[in-house]
Amino acid sequence: MQDFVSRSLPGQGKQLLQQLGDRLREFGQTPLLLEMLCNVFKETGRVPSHQSGSSLHNLPPLRMLLIMVTW
Repeated sequence: MQDFVSRSLPGQGKQLLQQLGDRLREFGQTPLLLEMLCNVFKETGRVPSHQSGSSLHNLPPLRMLLIMVTW
């Protein structure tokens, strides 16, 4: 998972991994979520905050659509 993040975000992967902390395993269980998280991080430079569950599930629908179109 760490290798995937590093390859997906050259120069930013380490920063994403630090922000994720122990939540990396949560996203790694679903590769599509991890890919989507990398895309969000490329756009915003941060990990979306979350109330409960996976933070990508809480993104506004238009942002989610943008991510899926660019994926």
